[in-house]
Amino acid sequence: MTITDQIDPDPEQFYNRYGTTYTRSNLMRVWYGSGSIRLIDLTHAMRPGHTSIEYSLHWDHKDNIPAFVQELLDSNQFDFRAVHATLADRAWVRTGPFDCFLEHIIPDADSPNRTTVYRGERASKRVFTPFWKPAPLKSMPAKWTMAHVKRALLNGQHAQLQCNGVYSDDYAFDSAVNYRKGPIASVVEFVRRLVESPSGWWCYQRGRAVGVCCHHFDSNSFIPKLFPIALYDPTPNLSTPPDQRRTTPQGPAEVR
Repeated sequence: MTITDQIDPDPEQFYNRYGTTYTRSNLMRVWYGSGSIRLIDLTHAMRPGHTSIEYSLHWDHKDNIPAFVQELLDSNQFDFRAVHATLADRAWVRTGPFDCFLEHIIPDADSPNRTTVYRGERASKRVFTPFWKPAPLKSMPAKWTMAHVKRALLNGQHAQLQCNGVYSDDYAFDSAVNYRKGPIASVVEFVRRLVESPSGWWCYQRGRAVGVCCHHFDSNSFIPKLFPIALYDPTPNLSTPPDQRRTTPQGPAEVR
């Protein structure tokens, strides 16, 4: 994960860097990988009652950037807000098994490297952005919910965010990595998981600590610290830690 003001318009820089980039200047999220680009508008990200439009471009020959893709990015100087607007103006036809996707196939005049572009809609409340945060907690909740957890984490109202253990079917590997126990390096990446993959997450309070678990195999915790509120400003070029899947301790009934 990279957080920056804008993407460098140098094609060599862009095509040689895989992964997700959040751009502050135009509120976009761009993911680039082998043979694929995905971009989504972050204007209403993490707000209920809104829809975010996402475009995905895929091409057949992964090591050969199609002329259509190069022209699309070059003509917009790698401004992905402008790329998003350009794609919005194209003619779309409904196709495929998913009603939420639309497809437009662009043949490449120079080669059979076909580009397929999908248009999808996502509930904005399930789209993470590091450029917005909810209101901080004013008092300690009587009963913690996942909404309280996200508010505390995004506003710096916490200490000792850590993984307490991951259990999978590979017991030897789990033991070798000490069940991934230890401090969680990126609060931003952790909250992104809570926002975009909310299924199975629950929380509880035991003593001073708040447990945050996914089902019964992914266990984490933090200590709430409501005052003073730390200023939250994600630093550029945050590196994404390895996928952390964990396990929950025995505790009180789950709080959703």
